[in-house]
Parts: sequence; C-alpha cells; structure tokens
Amino acid sequence: MLLFDADLRYLLATGKALDHLQRDGMMFEGNTLYDLATPDQLADLVPRYLAVFEGQRLQFEYQARGRYFDCILVPIPSPDGVIRQGMLMALDVTERKHLREQALQLELEQERIQM
Repeated sequence: MLLFDADLRYLLATGKALDHLQRDGMMFEGNTLYDLATPDQLADLVPRYLAVFEGQRLQFEYQARGRYFDCILVPIPSPDGVIRQGMLMALDVTERKHLREQALQLELEQERIQM
C-alpha cells in the first residue's frame, strides 16, 4: 500500500507487494514517483496517479520486476471533502496469471489433439 500526496510524494509505503518487489517502504517514503520511476513508468503511471485527484478510482494490472500486480488507485478525501491524498493498493497476482496461462495452453493443446 502506498499513500501519496498531490505532489506524488510517498507518505507511507507498506505491504507484501513491496516484499515481492524486494523493496523497503523506507525507499519510497519521502520520495516522489518522479524520483523513483523510469521515464516509461512515469508515462504510464503519472496520468493514473493524477486522475485520483480528480476523484477517479482506477483498477489496472501492472508488471514490475517480473511480477504482475492487480492495482487499485483511490482518492482519499480530507474532512472538508478536498482530495489531498491518494492510495495505491497492489495485490501480487503473478502465480494466478501463470496458472491461467498454463490452463489456456492445456486447452489449446487438447483442442489440437482432438482435431
């Protein structure tokens, strides 16, 4: 889970997804997305992060360091209703994705054999 502000600065970083990426939360906290991401990652992620501050909730799959993640970005409104923070939650779905791919390959192989 990553909590970030309107400058895309990480305020809190914790969770198993970071463990899967072999990253420590301290690496994120205090840094911005701009500090940590590659130009390609920025092109993909910045528009998504900024959409949170327009009140949008987004779900997407993201690949990093050979792992696949189901990600949800949500706005965090303050008591006065202004969105000043956003949160990214990520679930590692790598194994599930690999199992799906294997099942699909088995189905295709069975169809080929039956022809």
